[in-house]
Amino acid sequence: MDEHLVSMEISNIDEYREIERKTNALANLWSFAWQANNRVRNNLNTTNNDVPPLYGLRKDHKPNKENLGGPPLRPVCGATTSCNRNLSYLLSQCIRPLVSSAPETCDSTEDLLSRIRDINMKKDKKFVVGSMDVTALYPSIDVDFAVKKCSDLLSNSSINFEGINPHELGLFLKVIEIETGQKLPEDVLPFCPVRSTNRGRQPTVTGNVSSSNTETRWSNWIKLLYIPSCETLRKMVVYALEYTMKFVMKNHVCQFNNKLYKQKSGGAIGVSLAGDVAQVFMIWWDREFKMKLAADGINCLMYARYVDDILLVVESTIESCSDVGTMGKLCVLANAIHPSIQVTYDCPNLNADGRMPVLELKVWPVDILHDNLRCTIIQHTYYAKPMSSKHVIHKNGALNMKTKMYILTNDLVRIMRNVSLSLPEHERVTAVQSFINRMQCSGYSRYERFEVYSRAKKRLDKMIEDDKNGVVPLFRPKSWKQDERAMEKSLKKYTWFKDHKNNFETVLFVEATPNSVLHKNIERIINDTELKVKVRERSGTRLKNLLCKSNPFDREGCFDSTVCNLCKIKTGLCKKREVVYCIECIDCGNNFKYIGETSRSLGERFDEHLAHMNDKQSVLYTHKTECHNGLDFNYTVSVLNTHIGDPMRRQVSEAVCISEFAPKLNRKEEWATGRLLMNRTTQP
Repeated sequence: MDEHLVSMEISNIDEYREIERKTNALANLWSFAWQANNRVRNNLNTTNNDVPPLYGLRKDHKPNKENLGGPPLRPVCGATTSCNRNLSYLLSQCIRPLVSSAPETCDSTEDLLSRIRDINMKKDKKFVVGSMDVTALYPSIDVDFAVKKCSDLLSNSSINFEGINPHELGLFLKVIEIETGQKLPEDVLPFCPVRSTNRGRQPTVTGNVSSSNTETRWSNWIKLLYIPSCETLRKMVVYALEYTMKFVMKNHVCQFNNKLYKQKSGGAIGVSLAGDVAQVFMIWWDREFKMKLAADGINCLMYARYVDDILLVVESTIESCSDVGTMGKLCVLANAIHPSIQVTYDCPNLNADGRMPVLELKVWPVDILHDNLRCTIIQHTYYAKPMSSKHVIHKNGALNMKTKMYILTNDLVRIMRNVSLSLPEHERVTAVQSFINRMQCSGYSRYERFEVYSRAKKRLDKMIEDDKNGVVPLFRPKSWKQDERAMEKSLKKYTWFKDHKNNFETVLFVEATPNSVLHKNIERIINDTELKVKVRERSGTRLKNLLCKSNPFDREGCFDSTVCNLCKIKTGLCKKREVVYCIECIDCGNNFKYIGETSRSLGERFDEHLAHMNDKQSVLYTHKTECHNGLDFNYTVSVLNTHIGDPMRRQVSEAVCISEFAPKLNRKEEWATGRLLMNRTTQP
């Protein structure tokens, strides 16, 4: 990991806490500008976060040049626990529409195949096919330049920001102007408030302007009554976005080997915003590159980029010029656009079989005679890297068999569709047989392999028939019914379990058991009733999650252990979130426990318990007065269950634990409906 730590500088916990404080202040300012309610604003704030760990994952999709050292490492950071995760998500939602709407970007292999099909249908030109790969896209990003280009693209787009409070946004911009010393654009100033007095401290982002109290926030400011136009409002939003994106990208702290590091350059590792900024920046780069091609008289027939992989089709104008020479010239043009983006190239003639790998395809040009004119078409077939896994999802894996069969069928359909229909049949047979062999190596019986192939063949035939009848294209471009598909995708998140046959109203998740015994028993019971409930089995715990740790460096306590109240009692718990916990009196024993749940960190919740120790409404105060004559007592804290991203399950788990352990310090049942009915099933 030493090569990745070069781009970082040593940090400390005080700096991280200051970054956390300013991040929360910026989140508040955005929530005021978007007129979010208190619940949304509180969810945007992140407090008492653990510093995300930095670790490396092997790039096992690349050839291993060093037998002893193994393949290179990709730095990964668990930024889901960082203080900037929520603000990063908010900013990503603002710029992500630029990526989906850009014609240069390709969102899947299917979209790429649709573009290849369009080229083949023209049959009027000879062309050269090649690909480019951006070298180290994310680590090479120039943050200031990339964010500026993102802002320019947003300003010139047709995106409108709705629900904005222009007065709150103007206050945000005015504070940015004072803090950075950079003058706001002249057309924005009339919509920003002015200070009622210049006496006192200069206002800052972390000052009164981020207070949740409106009177405090506006105490030293005078509102202007002008309302900006849509274009001016977009410009104001983009200016605030630019400032916030730079702050998030330049203030990313992680830990490695119990030391804190702050990233100095490149995209913030593990932060979702870094990926979106890089993609928007690449859109600017794409358009600059296409302009250079046009200026050099090169006719670009197709340009498609998937993240950092680019497929190019340019018209062949010189008979003697090979694809190697053409792509070499294009590579020189590409590398001159900006120093942070450097590319390498590939073409069919650089591969022994004359076929060029790109995504899940191998493509190559074929010259044909059409209407007495020589032209070129692109053929394609399925491709998997030599170092890719020789197995599919294992038969004895954690998923239930129905899910496995569904996944395997979809995979085989994708493989069969990636082979050109005009190729000889043995091309598709070879690809299918390779997949069937992988299924055999993964433990599937002959019947199961045949069942997967039969389903896949039937589905592919239906797709080809729908394509001929004009119902659904065999290769759907991303623009095909884009709005309807986006709406369907968003609704599917909440209605995926519903179907026309059974008309389910809700879904019940059950834990995974061998041979789905629990799933089948509950499903049989529900089928005997009139309840419209779909039963689904959760996936089991992956072996990797049990054997691997993202942060292998053990540390006694957190970085705040000298002042952390919980670490003084028991280390390793204070940063845990969304847990069911137990506080037990050591002196009394005999089940003198309190069981609770919290969505925040356990350290924050424990501090609240200590703060209320002298509050008569507190259960700990009652126990102290009744059993210890008002004196302090010894206690321990433990985590009973963790339920990330599932509040309902966490609350149910709390109720089950209270019912099971019958703690004496809990004053009430957590569910007003009475005791939960539990049916315990054991394996014979």
